[in-house]
Amino acid sequence: LSEAMELIEAEAARQRQHEAEHAIGGTGGKTPQPLPPNPLLLGLAPADYLLKAVAAVRTSELEQTLLILPFTAALNLIPFLVQWLQQRKQVERVCQVATLLVRVHQAQLTGTLAARSPLLALQQLLRARLQELKDQVGINTAAIKQLQRSAAERSQF
Repeated sequence: LSEAMELIEAEAARQRQHEAEHAIGGTGGKTPQPLPPNPLLLGLAPADYLLKAVAAVRTSELEQTLLILPFTAALNLIPFLVQWLQQRKQVERVCQVATLLVRVHQAQLTGTLAARSPLLALQQLLRARLQELKDQVGINTAAIKQLQRSAAERSQF
């Protein structure tokens, strides 16, 4: 996970440098050449690559992985968690990571003003997405009960 975070940071620096070069040098009326994809990211967008790395961590090893993650990396991970929740990507896994991340780094997060805004956004999105999942489970449970009743009625005839 730390390696993936470092790759993402390096890619962000590469993109900033590319944009700065085009801003300073100008394009002479031409459209700027797009930045070629980073092969280290497997052709994925940085956020998608990081999500793939997070998903690859086994659930049993997730807490240990977040324990060894430096606080600055944990702080940089929070906006990605918000982005993934907004996009409804792997909501269950993102909720696990967010819960463990806050539990592991609670003291530092509460003392950091820069973390307040992303944490509030994360809290609101977590509540909304978890409520959606809860509603979905309720609907699925009701549907299964209805199917069981229908099957029982058919078997009586």
